[in-house]
Amino acid sequence: MADPVSAAVAVGWAMKAAGWVASPIISELYKKASSLLNFDASQKLKELEPKILLLQRVMEIVEESPYRHRLQQLFNDLKSAFYEAEDILDDVEYYLLEKQIQDDYLKLEVAGPRRNKSHVKKLLTSAMKKCNFLKDQTVACQKSS
Repeated sequence: MADPVSAAVAVGWAMKAAGWVASPIISELYKKASSLLNFDASQKLKELEPKILLLQRVMEIVEESPYRHRLQQLFNDLKSAFYEAEDILDDVEYYLLEKQIQDDYLKLEVAGPRRNKSHVKKLLTSAMKKCNFLKDQTVACQKSS
């Protein structure tokens, strides 16, 4: 049977690790969710990603631990927090991509009329040059006849 001191140390370590990981993740997710509409969260996402990887590693350690049955509730809480964090990151990433697409579309809409106007102007200028050339040829042919 496992040494009670070792079990207590393992449980204490797991609880401390969970606190290290879960507390910053929860606060970061809350900040991100509340301020998402106010600024680009890409930097915050970069800061949050290593914390989620650490959470995943802690879950792996707890899952492989011989004291897992004693840590089952902690493991379930960590697993739930990990999946929620991943879902939130996915939602934020989706939102940022959607926002970027909308911004790009708006830029194209704004630039579109200018581009079309300049394109039409080039076509008209080219057509007028051809018309002037044909007119000059017609006048030259009429004079020579």
